[in-house]
Amino acid sequence: MSTPTRLLAALVLSLPAACCPDPPAPAPGSLPAPPGVDANSSSASNPGAGQDAHQGAGPSAAELLDSHASQLARLPTLVSGGVLELSWDDADGHHFEQGDLDLRHRAPNELSLRLSKVGETQFMGGCNADAWWWFEGWSKPTRFWTRPRAASRNPDDANRPPITMDEMLALLGLRELGRTGAEARRDPETPPWIVRFAVELSAEQSVLGLPTRVFFDRGQLRGESIWLPMRIEVLDADGVVLIASQLDEYRRIERRERAPGDWPAIATRVRVTVPARGERGAFAWLVVLDRPSASGERIVEKLFDPTAVRDSLRPQLIDDGSAPEPP
Repeated sequence: MSTPTRLLAALVLSLPAACCPDPPAPAPGSLPAPPGVDANSSSASNPGAGQDAHQGAGPSAAELLDSHASQLARLPTLVSGGVLELSWDDADGHHFEQGDLDLRHRAPNELSLRLSKVGETQFMGGCNADAWWWFEGWSKPTRFWTRPRAASRNPDDANRPPITMDEMLALLGLRELGRTGAEARRDPETPPWIVRFAVELSAEQSVLGLPTRVFFDRGQLRGESIWLPMRIEVLDADGVVLIASQLDEYRRIERRERAPGDWPAIATRVRVTVPARGERGAFAWLVVLDRPSASGERIVEKLFDPTAVRDSLRPQLIDDGSAPEPP
C-alpha cells in the first residue's frame, strides 16, 4: 500500500463515531401493522393483547348445540352391528356381559339396542315417543321393565334400571341435547393447546329434564374442524354426576344423495358410566359401532313397540310401574 493510501485509511478510522450515529428508534405505532391487523387497533401496538383476545373468543352455547343438531338433521335413520359390553356391581359381586350389538335408530326419538350371544338375547332396550323399555335375559327370573317417558326418575331407586333408554339415546349423541344454555366457557381442565368448551344446560333447557353439562371439541373428526360433543354429563340438583358418556372415534356416515362433506358425523365408540349411588352399584356400557349405515331398509316397526318386544322375549317378570292389585 502506498504512503498516501495508508494516510487516507488512518484518517478515516480516526473519525469519531458521532459523525455516523445510529438511526433514531421509530415512534410507537409508526411501523406497518402485521398482515390482517388494523394499524389503528390496540393489538397493532400491543401484539400480546391481540393474542389474548383471540384465545378468549369462542363460540356461543347456541352455536355449539346447533353444530351437533345439524349433524343429526342429516341422519334420519341409523343401523349398525358391533360390540356391546355391559358391566355392573350388585350385592352378588361384579358382573360382565359382552356380545354382538344390533342397533336401530329412527330420528328423533326411537331406539332399539340388542346384545346377543350365539343368537340368544341377553339384553334388549329401546324407546319411542311415549315409553322406554329394558329387558335382562341374564336375570333369574328374566325381567322386563317399561315406563312412560314422562314418568319421574328417582336416581336412588336400586330396583329400577340404572339408566332409561331415552337417556341412553341422548348419551350416544343421537338426540339433540337442547337449543340454548349458559354461556359457553373454555374447559379449564384441558391444556392450552386443546380448544374445548363446556355448555351448562339447566333442567328446563335440557331435553333430559335434568341439569346437563356438555363438552365440545372441534378435533373429534380427523382432518376437519367441527364442534362435536366429546363428553356428556347428567347431574343431580347438587351438581353430582348421575351419568356420563365419553364419545370417541367420530366418522361420517355415507348418504348417497349428499356430497361427502355433507354426510352426518357420529361417534362410533361410546362409553357410558353410572357411578355407584346409595344402594345401587356402578354400571357401565361400551358401545362400539361396526360399519354403521344410514339406510332405512333394516328398520322394523315392531322393534320400537314395547308390547311387541315384550311378547317376542317372553320375560318371566314384567314391571310396568303399575300398583299391585289388592289381594
